[in-house]
Amino acid sequence: MSARYVVGDRRTPPIPDETAEVWSAFLRAEAEKWPPVFGYLADDSFGAGSTRTPLEAMSARFPEQTLPLADSEVRGYSWVTVTSSGVLERLGGIDGLRGSGAFHDITALPSGGAVLQATSRLAQYEGDAVRQVFEALGPVLPEKAPWPDEFDRFKLIYEAPRS
Repeated sequence: MSARYVVGDRRTPPIPDETAEVWSAFLRAEAEKWPPVFGYLADDSFGAGSTRTPLEAMSARFPEQTLPLADSEVRGYSWVTVTSSGVLERLGGIDGLRGSGAFHDITALPSGGAVLQATSRLAQYEGDAVRQVFEALGPVLPEKAPWPDEFDRFKLIYEAPRS
């Protein structure tokens, strides 16, 4: 499943908290319906392409390459990231992720995997919060660093992860 709703970019106007909360609730409800592969909710996907995540776009990768790796690697990271059961296991499970301190909310999904929400509000997902998520998900990120984004469109860390 893929859904996209563009309301501008991450600079102007800011996405209202109520809108982000409605989309977060929708994503969580959908993620509970079947075993998750990957999902995310972000305000920085504009310009990444119709089905590519910002990390895929800046790493010159496509879903055809990343989807087969869904049990061991995430396609990206964002304010809300949905993981597969294999990814959750590689990260030490719910307890391992809670110990990272990177997430405001972690919800285990009934069929495996989890929904990880970095901050209580989308507008708070900047700077240090992005760095904390990047570091917590390091073991399940691609080995190579994404190319720097000269247009500053994406909330990514432009270095190789430490696993």
